[in-house]
Amino acid sequence: MNTIEASRINFGKRVKTQREIIGMSMDELASSMGYKHRSSINKIESGENSIPQDKIETLAFYLKTNVAYLMGWNEGIRNLTQDEYEMLRLYRNATERGRGMAIADLKNYQEDTASAVG
Repeated sequence: MNTIEASRINFGKRVKTQREIIGMSMDELASSMGYKHRSSINKIESGENSIPQDKIETLAFYLKTNVAYLMGWNEGIRNLTQDEYEMLRLYRNATERGRGMAIADLKNYQEDTASAVG
């Protein structure tokens, strides 16, 4: 097995695992992705077929995960939502001052929410 085949198989395993975690059937995912048959999802999950690059982000959205997890770039962030992943991306690209401001804003929001509830 070459590297490309192994990557395709591992991608498929992550798709299947995430689909099962969120309780989505192959039929539901196929329909969401615009495929006519569940066999398209089955072939992706088995590593038989790859998915076009322009559909990977859509696939991540429907699987409630992110592209980095599906691609195997970072196993540790599998359970992040797209919004959380975007926040992390923005945070990492911010200046030190911007990072400090973001953390301060989130802390203030959390304190406001806690005082409103209590």
